[in-house]
Amino acid sequence: MKTLYSPGTMVRARDRDWIVLPESTEDVVRVRPADGRPEESTELLVALEPVTEARFSPPDVSAPGDHHATALLRDALVAGQTTGAGPLRGFARLGFTPRAYQLVPLLVALRMDPVRLLLADDVGLGKTAEAALIVRELLDRGEIDRVAVLCPPVVAAQWVHEFKDKVGLEAALVLPHTIRRLERDCPRGVPLFEHYPITVVSTEFIKNKDRYQQFVEQAPGFIVVDEAHGFAVGGNKRNVQTQSHRRNDLLTELAKDSNRHLLLVTATPHSGDPVAFRSLVGLLNKELADIPDVLSGDANEKTRQLLAQHMVQRRRGDIRDHFTKLDGDPPFPKRTEEMLRYKLKGDHLNFLRDLQAVLRQARHDGEGWSYYGVLSLLRAAASSPAAVAEALRFQAVPPPPDPDAVPETEPDTGHDDLFDRADPPGDAPAIPTEAAPETLKQQLLALAERAQELAQGNTDPKFKVLKDTVSQLLSQGYQPIVFCRYLKTASYLELKLTEAFPGVGVKAVTGAEPPEERMKEATKLGNSDKRVLVATPCLAEGVNLQHLFSAVIIYDLSWNPNNHEQAFGRVDRFGQTKPEVRVAVVAGDGHPVDDHVLRVLYDKNAILRESLGVSHFVPDLSDMVGNFLDREIKGETQPEMFETELRLTWSDARDRENRVRTLFAQVSQETMKYLEVFASEIVQARAALGGTDLPERLFTAACTALGVQIAKGAVPGTLSVRPQGMPVPVREDLGLLGPGQTVVDSFTVAFDEGKHADHRLHRTHDMVQRLASDLAERALATPPSGAARRAGAIVTSSVQTLTTLFQWRIRFEINTGTSHPLLAEEIATLGCRGFADNPEWLTPAEVDTLLKAEPRGNINPDLARKMLARQVLGSAQLTNRAAELATSRGNALQEAHRRVRQAAPRAGSRRSSKPEVSVRGTPELLALTLYFPVN
Repeated sequence: MKTLYSPGTMVRARDRDWIVLPESTEDVVRVRPADGRPEESTELLVALEPVTEARFSPPDVSAPGDHHATALLRDALVAGQTTGAGPLRGFARLGFTPRAYQLVPLLVALRMDPVRLLLADDVGLGKTAEAALIVRELLDRGEIDRVAVLCPPVVAAQWVHEFKDKVGLEAALVLPHTIRRLERDCPRGVPLFEHYPITVVSTEFIKNKDRYQQFVEQAPGFIVVDEAHGFAVGGNKRNVQTQSHRRNDLLTELAKDSNRHLLLVTATPHSGDPVAFRSLVGLLNKELADIPDVLSGDANEKTRQLLAQHMVQRRRGDIRDHFTKLDGDPPFPKRTEEMLRYKLKGDHLNFLRDLQAVLRQARHDGEGWSYYGVLSLLRAAASSPAAVAEALRFQAVPPPPDPDAVPETEPDTGHDDLFDRADPPGDAPAIPTEAAPETLKQQLLALAERAQELAQGNTDPKFKVLKDTVSQLLSQGYQPIVFCRYLKTASYLELKLTEAFPGVGVKAVTGAEPPEERMKEATKLGNSDKRVLVATPCLAEGVNLQHLFSAVIIYDLSWNPNNHEQAFGRVDRFGQTKPEVRVAVVAGDGHPVDDHVLRVLYDKNAILRESLGVSHFVPDLSDMVGNFLDREIKGETQPEMFETELRLTWSDARDRENRVRTLFAQVSQETMKYLEVFASEIVQARAALGGTDLPERLFTAACTALGVQIAKGAVPGTLSVRPQGMPVPVREDLGLLGPGQTVVDSFTVAFDEGKHADHRLHRTHDMVQRLASDLAERALATPPSGAARRAGAIVTSSVQTLTTLFQWRIRFEINTGTSHPLLAEEIATLGCRGFADNPEWLTPAEVDTLLKAEPRGNINPDLARKMLARQVLGSAQLTNRAAELATSRGNALQEAHRRVRQAAPRAGSRRSSKPEVSVRGTPELLALTLYFPVN
């Protein structure tokens, strides 16, 4: 379409300079501020307001700054650069520095159109961040404009946080209780999923019949599915299979759109059921719907390669083996495991024996007891006196059915595997098929009274071993999470631990709270120097707790060790600041079931984990354990037979798992090649962020220059800030200033994710961006003001003769075949010895060294102004040199973009197989710094 001004041109309107964007037309000029934030972009209607071409002014040398003033501007310009020109365009907007291994899924995705990818990295590697990187990149490229994340409700708020914190994206949280408000805020006639460009949607929302079809009709072009294994359907007989079918039907419906991007995220893509695995990968590519169970051998090479195009799966061992060269030591803690054994005795042992006797007699007499009812009582008894007291009362006098209640068909977490199948889903005991006879009722109520007395006493041997372990962990600087099975046990432990550890923050978080409130409650514990979180399985999968906690104790032994591995992964994961985490499992010594389960499953799994470096898949043997308990109650089985049965089943599952691991290892080898091809792009993309210390360097330097008071915070690694010295517009933007008064007297900041503060400052944090924008805007104004300066001088021992560094802004137009070209910027630094009219150019390495130079004395201001003016006047040759640099850089960028896109696009692809990069406009001289020798 014809345009009045070329993209990249600077224009003047509304008493401000603007940069013309590619979306402009002859009548409407789309622009963004030359000295402001991209969020301030707007449209200028040329028929109604004057728009004239403008020129970028050279630096004002009349009031040169010192070394700190010019360095401050340089950092502000780099921090404010949010439109990277490299093939990893979204890097300029990241709030963290991704590890090299986390970029592989992005590099794989950039070769696909549409993106149809299964992201199946191990627990704790950062899959959410990897998915967010892909979303950020495609949005910045203009290839997508709307995104929806489907996830369990318990992790929905975390997805919203990760999008905001990691990649600077605002997402609307779509939950059953937020949907009405969100719809009310939509303009009349605009559907919810078209109004909000980024949504995080609870799977509970999707299950609703009324909402199912609405989502199918309004679904955006990019769908992320978290815990995707819950959408697979296979040959196993699960009590939630109907829900899995419904979810799979939804994805099948969405996948019919050949242009829709689909990103499936799960740490357990293959549970040993090949049918279920094929139901997932078949959504990504129809040819994978018939993938064989075993992919080894030359005959399956093409199938392996095809799967590798659609799947990224790494174990921690892969990270250690392949990524240490780029990333240094793997970012994972060492794990120390411990088994905590307790022995029942006295009143607790007598209670369990009496309970077993009552259950045995009831099963023998056929008193209407269900299989689930017996197991519920036995598992509750193994958990805590408080849990079994409630379960006994429930079995004795079941509540009347609620005619308005909606039957619960799956756990509210949406994670089927968090709950062993021996119990019905949820926390409540199984409802008896009929009311208990009066005699049995009285026996159960009497047992409930005894259990309640035990709960109120201080003789619980299981709690004693927990208390001793928590005491030891706290004294060693660990912050533990205690996972238990039942709501009543959670309350029981919260009370007991609060009494045992005065002054320690203790909080129980359970499924009784709304999903979005659970993480808020857990996070509040960060205000306590010493803290203990008690949680039911509602927090055992998918949530990030490594920044607040460093140890996990499993209080109730699961009959499926995979559940334990998920729980351990809440602290044993990427981002854990402690070099070593502690995990432990509590189990009864001489317990009727615990001994068998430990001997067959846990001991063998620990040996395998030691040899493989990862936990081996263990089959869910809950049904077998439950049947053994039921038969034992009736006196119909022998422990030796049970162990033999377990060993055979486990051995068969182990063989299947070995085949699956071989398959994944082959796929992993195929995807590892992306790292070697794009190593240089990764290094350059990281450099575009200005270094990991840029946020701290810019913030502290800006505060010092502005007179803002900063001091070390009470928590090591944090700063206490009094914002009174910040510019008023900055304080207003950040909500720090109210009508006529300062709302916030002080606040704390941290720069590392592991530190607890009011604000965790990263490169794209609002506070960093507002400061950078204000500093740059004032320095680039005519006349300049503020703490930063475009021109400065320094005396240093790092040079032997007069040397100058020049900062240039170069604009590029990038055409990737999408709806419109992209405009990008880079800040380049040139250096020369001598004067600009006869320069001796520095090498890039010499420029990097000089940027770190330290001042060694003062300089005469008149001499500084005279020399700066001469360098600016000689900028004609500098401009030619900058133009050569821009052309060279543009060619390199074009080659990099094409290397990323080297895979042939599919028929009808929206992408060009040969992206084009061209320089727009002339390079602009932003700043210069003179370096005088000491003598």
